[in-house]
Amino acid sequence: MSAPTATAVATDFSRFTGMKAGARRNDAAATRQMAREFEALFVQLMLKEARATLPAEGAFGGGEMGMYYDLFDQQAALLVAEQGRLGLAQTMLAQLGGDDASATPAASLGTLRRYVPVPEIAPARTAVAATAAPSPAEFLDRLLPHAQRAAAVLGTRPETLLAQAALETGWGQHQMHLADGRNSNNIFSIKATADWQGATVRVPTMEVRGGQWVREYAEFRAYPDLGAAFADYLALIQTEPRYRAALHTEASGGDYAAALQRAGYATDPEYADKIDAIAARVRLHLAAATTGSKRG
Repeated sequence: MSAPTATAVATDFSRFTGMKAGARRNDAAATRQMAREFEALFVQLMLKEARATLPAEGAFGGGEMGMYYDLFDQQAALLVAEQGRLGLAQTMLAQLGGDDASATPAASLGTLRRYVPVPEIAPARTAVAATAAPSPAEFLDRLLPHAQRAAAVLGTRPETLLAQAALETGWGQHQMHLADGRNSNNIFSIKATADWQGATVRVPTMEVRGGQWVREYAEFRAYPDLGAAFADYLALIQTEPRYRAALHTEASGGDYAAALQRAGYATDPEYADKIDAIAARVRLHLAAATTGSKRG
């Protein structure tokens, strides 16, 4: 199914009038529109569940912000449905005899994540079940002093590093753990190369190979604490030649996350977009925390 030339607007309900009239005539175009609207509704429900993973009102806002997010999700759902990459509308049309099922559902995860600036739910990376996982706000507050020091060295912003850690760990909810239950503290998902002499943890991970998400097993580094994790991350970015272009990028108006992606830090083609989107939410949290401390 090809994408329409113009994107529908979530608050424009006139599109339903034409669809209703077309349904009475058994019009094929109305059937396709119905399938897209159903897919958009399904995506919107997915986004609503994803929003539930956000911190409570104190961190990322409520009230007007909640209404904004609802409208944003409605528009994002329409956009995903119109592009037809989730595959649900095509499947419905095929069952109704209207179109063939030519969608590529494997691409749907990346398509959806591209338009959803919510905490990334990382793939399972625990050797044993984690206990007492921090809340997203606690996770950010715990990492903030380390991120501030590292950002000053790398020439980037603390919220960018916090967003990268949030993306890699699902806001601290899906950190890698050793077989004995100890936290690996590998918040940046740095793999254990041949020259790594420290502890490691072998866990499943998701990588993009040939444009498709595939599940693999890999060895990752393990650290005794967050300080060691940030120190190793700094060493990697500062000494690895391919990451040289990322240094001090944001100080000159550049994009640190985009530079990391171009250097091959992750196989996800939307890695930088996700970091930038999450960084916007982190800035809200930091601003709220700063305002709260001043009031206190």
